[in-house]
Amino acid sequence: MVVQYIVKNRETFEPFIEDDVPFDEYCQSMETDGTWAGHMELQAASLVTHSNICIHRHMSPRWYIRNFDYHEARMIHLSYHDGEHYNGVRLKEDSCIGSARPIIIKVFIITLFSFRDRLFYYYNFVNFFESFKM
Repeated sequence: MVVQYIVKNRETFEPFIEDDVPFDEYCQSMETDGTWAGHMELQAASLVTHSNICIHRHMSPRWYIRNFDYHEARMIHLSYHDGEHYNGVRLKEDSCIGSARPIIIKVFIITLFSFRDRLFYYYNFVNFFESFKM
């Protein structure tokens, strides 16, 4: 399914084939069970399955392949090990029967204002209340 998508969209994917391997030969080898896929195949898999992909790495920021608005597509979670291997990720509480349960990542956003911005907001805040004095 993914390799067929790459073949159908040759002009998009061919420039990213590494090691001077001819495109047709590369695609033929990728169709063999046990052949490891890379980022290009994950990009194609995202498009074929209409899913975004989150790649977790030990002690590193997550990588995202986002081709769709997160409201309209599911997120597939993978882990990336030792610079060469991807694994599927499931919640610790997941029974591992059937599809993986959705994983929700909670993010805390802290907005830091520059000193100049703080002065601007303080100045406008004070002037706003000064305008009510009689």
